[in-house]
Amino acid sequence: MTRLMGKRQIGQLQPYEFTLTLIVANLATVPMADINLPLLWGILPIYVLLAAGLVLSLLSLKFMPARRVICGKPRMLIAHGVVLEDALCAVRYTLQDLLEQLRAQGVFDPSEVYYAILETNGQISVLPKSAFRPAEAGDLTPCPQQEELHVALIMDGKIQKQNLRQFQTDEAWLNAKLIENGFACAKDILLSTFDGTTLYLHGTGRSPRVREVSCAVS
Repeated sequence: MTRLMGKRQIGQLQPYEFTLTLIVANLATVPMADINLPLLWGILPIYVLLAAGLVLSLLSLKFMPARRVICGKPRMLIAHGVVLEDALCAVRYTLQDLLEQLRAQGVFDPSEVYYAILETNGQISVLPKSAFRPAEAGDLTPCPQQEELHVALIMDGKIQKQNLRQFQTDEAWLNAKLIENGFACAKDILLSTFDGTTLYLHGTGRSPRVREVSCAVS
């Protein structure tokens, strides 16, 4: 059952997957502890939970609203170097919890962080400020430019309207960029991200192309 549910590590499981794993572990011990209990009574609930887990996985894979309900959505905890107290309260994170998670990512000074995002699996992703991130070939300049966060504008062929509003633009602008790069509509896009200057377009199986377009919001 564990193999059929997927091969992610414990730290990568969604909350419902972790809960199912714990329940299955308890159910598996029932026939072992009580030899008078038929083995089928221990196996049947496990397969019922397997079916429930597969249904939830399919719903979260195919339907964005269901994914938000089942898995939640990432939460920004630090933005532009500022700790967002309201976001910490919403996810019931103390400052100590935040500092511990940052240290686990190798960041011992929170002032070095430009973005910190709490992912749906409970882990924190960190984008350091340009002055503190590891040097790359393109950074051999006196003052490297600060990277911005890439925000998803299209996921699984569906336009993320709330993310478009973050850049103060609309679907007409996005659709025009798609057509300019040979995509008929958003359904031809598996994933599209934008950081304010570069638009990334990754086509679906029927349009297996990748584009990186330098553009500005107008």
